[in-house]
Amino acid sequence: RVEAGDPLFQMDTESIQNSLGQLQASYEAALANVKVAQTSLESVDGAQTQMQLQQLETALASAEMARDQAKTSYENTKVLYEQGFVSQTDMDAAEDAYQNAENAYQQAKTSYDLTSGDLLEENRTKAQASVEAAQANANALQAQMASAQKSLKDAHVTSPISGVVTEKNVTAGTLLSSSSTPIV
Repeated sequence: RVEAGDPLFQMDTESIQNSLGQLQASYEAALANVKVAQTSLESVDGAQTQMQLQQLETALASAEMARDQAKTSYENTKVLYEQGFVSQTDMDAAEDAYQNAENAYQQAKTSYDLTSGDLLEENRTKAQASVEAAQANANALQAQMASAQKSLKDAHVTSPISGVVTEKNVTAGTLLSSSSTPIV
């Protein structure tokens, strides 16, 4: 005689428990990866990035000032050269200084533009994608753990109703699977 809820039999759960343990460890590692990815995302807009942008902005302003001074010097030297007061060597030196200052300015502007614009946005996008991928992995592992927990729960078979067991079709050690003939 059995009552509703009484245990009828229990399947071997060792492999399910082992899988569940592995999934739990993987899930904890995945949560750690989510935190690392979130930290990376936060650092894109963090103090270090802002300080780097500030340094590039200062370098750009300095390069612009040096370029403007070299341009003024070049234009003044050109006027004096055309009037015969400055040698060709001095004129060439002023022109080279202006060209070098222009090149330095363009390089500083490119560095600033890359870091402050597209590169910063690209880094932010990559960091956000890393967070999303890490979270998706954690969610997938959580779903696998839920499935393994259900399998573990389903391994304990209880009587759905009160009644009398009239026949025992399975003996201890019999291998059953989901494709086996129903034994109800």
